[in-house]
Amino acid sequence: SSHFWVKFRKGRDNAPYRFLVAVSLLRAYAMALLLRFASCLGVAYCTCAASTCTEGGLCATGSGQDPVALMQFKSKVQKGGSGAQRARKASKFSPVGRTLLSTDPAKSAKFFLDYFDAREVQAPACFHQTVKVVEVQSGWGTTFTYVFVQDVKLNQGNLNSSALVAEVEAKMDDVFAGRDGLYNAWIDNHDGFNQTSFKYKKALDDGVQMAIFDWTWTKEVFGIVRFLIPSTLFTFEIVAPKIVLDQYNLPEMISDDCRDDASMPAPHDVFGATVTWFKTTMMAPKPGVAGQWAKDIMGLEDYPAPFPWPPAEGCTQAVWTIDPESSYMLHFVLSAQFQSSQELSSEKGLVAEFVDQVYSFRNLGAGAFDHFMLNNLILRVDSLDPFLHRIQAKGHPFLLTRVGEEYALFLDIPQNAQTVQLRSTHVSVSEPKVVEGVCLV
Repeated sequence: SSHFWVKFRKGRDNAPYRFLVAVSLLRAYAMALLLRFASCLGVAYCTCAASTCTEGGLCATGSGQDPVALMQFKSKVQKGGSGAQRARKASKFSPVGRTLLSTDPAKSAKFFLDYFDAREVQAPACFHQTVKVVEVQSGWGTTFTYVFVQDVKLNQGNLNSSALVAEVEAKMDDVFAGRDGLYNAWIDNHDGFNQTSFKYKKALDDGVQMAIFDWTWTKEVFGIVRFLIPSTLFTFEIVAPKIVLDQYNLPEMISDDCRDDASMPAPHDVFGATVTWFKTTMMAPKPGVAGQWAKDIMGLEDYPAPFPWPPAEGCTQAVWTIDPESSYMLHFVLSAQFQSSQELSSEKGLVAEFVDQVYSFRNLGAGAFDHFMLNNLILRVDSLDPFLHRIQAKGHPFLLTRVGEEYALFLDIPQNAQTVQLRSTHVSVSEPKVVEGVCLV
């Protein structure tokens, strides 16, 4: 550098020298800007992805980077396309949590505390039920909350949720052991996440049973991993890149269910996008009715499902719907060929039998909160008014109450006995009711 400055001073009155110096300074300034930009990208990556890293480490360089978060960060920068833009727009609603019946809330919560980047949240004092709450990092600065509730007082008719949970646990054992096919209809109850902080290695070392239930037909192949949430009737789904999953040698439980992914539109804005909680799937005896409800009440649109419709004998039945603004999806599925059950033995199959039994005591319109309404999906909305207008226009029952500073609107998906809870700080077209005998968080 001293040679440069000597040369510059000697030739300061020489026009060619002045030109060369100016060019050199501009190049140096441009290089500094590029380095600063690269540094900013690195900080942005750390900020976005730090909460999504697996047991491989947080925001480090080289092999220490979380491959899932890194891949999705690169995808966001490179694409800058409709999926990322739509996710940033104001959506009709956003999934923020779920309440689940649990025969052992402490065990259910501990699962998330052990294998996710999660923390326990203090639950309000409750004399009616035992409650545990966890807040889980789901990536890109977002969180979701799972509330686990043990209840013995609310009406459950002739059903016994403890016996059902025990059967679901046994059925999952059978599936993973290959004793009862590769699937069971209960597995259809799950939320799906693109990325999480799930600690695969630790879970596998501890004996957690999990498997790949399908592969995506995308340029970058993703595996669909599911496992049971302990002491509940629900499973959990993570979609992760094949290059990440290969190191864990997970078993593949890919059943013959007439699935045809080749005919599907490329789901680039769904799998691998920056939408972390990208779908909820619900076990449904009448997927068509549920899909119509999602369009009429929630304002969703049809999305092609990879199964025959109208339904074909011996095939899975499915109706998929999507919020085009956020890419969040609601799937309604009847795995008609995978319904073995002792607790719900019926010619109709376990799914229809379960739903019929629930409707023998459900009375949402009268303000009655029943036992199985504790299994509910929580969606946050700006106002409850438009949803109440639609519900009342269709004549569907509902239950409006308060939870802390918010209003909670409980909706039943007709003929399918699935419960959705809408949360908002605003409602003006209906008055909330006091709900007795239930702890809502």
